[in-house]
Amino acid sequence: MILTLLLAPCGQAFAEGNDYEAEALRKAEEAWAAKSQTDPARNIIDGTWGPSSAGSYEVMVGVDGGIPAAMLSKVLMVVRFSGSDAPLDLGLLNQALESAEDPETQERIRAEMQWGRPVGFTMTPAPDDPEGITRAEITYDSAGRRTGLTADDFTVSYTYDHHGNLSGKQLESGDNLFVILYRYDDQDRMIVCEMDANGNTASFSWEYDRYGNLEYSKRVFSNAENTADLTWNERGDLLGISMSDGGNNPQISIPRYESDAHSYSLTMNFGNGENKATGTFDEAHRITSMEIQDNVSTASETKYGESGGVLWTRATTEYTYLSDTRDIQEYSYNEYGSYVSWTICAVREDMTYLSTYVYDHDKFGRCETIRCTSDGEETVITLTY
Repeated sequence: MILTLLLAPCGQAFAEGNDYEAEALRKAEEAWAAKSQTDPARNIIDGTWGPSSAGSYEVMVGVDGGIPAAMLSKVLMVVRFSGSDAPLDLGLLNQALESAEDPETQERIRAEMQWGRPVGFTMTPAPDDPEGITRAEITYDSAGRRTGLTADDFTVSYTYDHHGNLSGKQLESGDNLFVILYRYDDQDRMIVCEMDANGNTASFSWEYDRYGNLEYSKRVFSNAENTADLTWNERGDLLGISMSDGGNNPQISIPRYESDAHSYSLTMNFGNGENKATGTFDEAHRITSMEIQDNVSTASETKYGESGGVLWTRATTEYTYLSDTRDIQEYSYNEYGSYVSWTICAVREDMTYLSTYVYDHDKFGRCETIRCTSDGEETVITLTY
């Protein structure tokens, strides 16, 4: 009630006390939720225990289910180049719409541009055939969401729930069937992911506290069960993570935060404290470096440009049983923030792999062609809209 009297205007404290208390609580919850969304720890947590971590298991589940690894690699390549790396520049789209004289013309522009997404593309040569060409067609629903991708020897279909969240993906190729299902809570947070590749299954589940912090993660993969319980304080800082592998060998992670006016540093210790991960984040909470000490030692750096896009990433890994490996990726963008080039240099023992992707765009900012040169061989992806 003292808090209510301080917050409420004179004459309203008693009449609307409950409303002001509720408003104070709501603001406190919003502040906590906002902090938890920008906390640098979440960048590590989501990729390790959160929903985005499930994606790293898709290929393993598929291969264990009998789907050829070459097929899955081809699918991933086709899906990737069919839209995720060929974005429409929304600024140019808005200019085109603003220049339209009437709503009918605007609707026609939207229809012609297919929401800025490609409806098909060709890849020459095909990933699995030096003499062949891969062709694909892409379909969307009335909301602009992708519903299907059909290539020469496989199809991928997508379904959505009534909130517009992706609820399922299905890959069919010959006798192979790979299904992934997703479920969400009433706040559209993913709580379940289930995979089934020809009978080989994996499942993932997550639980959140009232402020949106991930507090429980469970994965069942290859008959092994792993869980993680995460603890947060009243300010939304991660206090610790208790992990278990089938109920055995629990591990405790104790994070340590360091910060100044321009950056954040987060260190997480695992097991007996000899294994740890340290991430450094800038004032925009973007990761700038990462060091992991485990059975291998990994270090990486990321540099951003003025527009916010990644200029380059560099990673070095030292294995106890293999010589050093190094990876360097460099990016360039046009004045609208779209990819112009992407270069990957990977050093493995005494060999160096170099791949370069060059992106050409049309007047709407849409990617028309992607030219990939790797070890002297060129692959050309041509997109249609």
